[in-house]
Amino acid sequence: MRDIVIPQGNEKEFLIQAQSLGYDELWFLYENKKQFFTTSSPIPIKNILITKTRQTQKTAMPVTIETARNAVEHIRPAIIYGVEEHTPKDYIHQRGSGLNHIIARLAAKNNVAFGLSFGQVLRATSKRPAILGRLSQNIQLCRKFGVSMIIGSFASTPDEMRSPGDIASLFTVLGMHAAEIRQAQTSSL
Repeated sequence: MRDIVIPQGNEKEFLIQAQSLGYDELWFLYENKKQFFTTSSPIPIKNILITKTRQTQKTAMPVTIETARNAVEHIRPAIIYGVEEHTPKDYIHQRGSGLNHIIARLAAKNNVAFGLSFGQVLRATSKRPAILGRLSQNIQLCRKFGVSMIIGSFASTPDEMRSPGDIASLFTVLGMHAAEIRQAQTSSL
């Protein structure tokens, strides 16, 4: 199992926490290549660049409802994530989840994975029920259109990390099947 985190100079603490939670791989998301973690570690590390422009290597991109389609269609990062947090409102018969059938089809066509974040549920306070509903709707859309899903904590501090079982339990409640969870926790870029 692997987890995805966003370190801010606290990589050693993340490694200690990851080992205690039972992870055997860790993905670090960085905004600058100069920050990449190059020190030897007891578990495999993958450095991934957070980008806003098209890159030749594997990248991740936080998106909003306004930037999601452009990212999937033109920039084509390996992972997009965080769209549920930046949605202005929900509608009567559906959630304004930031993902729709057009973006989902483009993501499947362009091999862009959809990142589902445990951390945004953890950090949300008054908007938690809305974010849970949006995540559930996005899982259904990803399943319907064959979009790859990647789940992780996307933690910025080691205290926000949770065990693989805790993360799997949340996404089971949100509608993911056991095989989808295994795939989402173990797939590579």
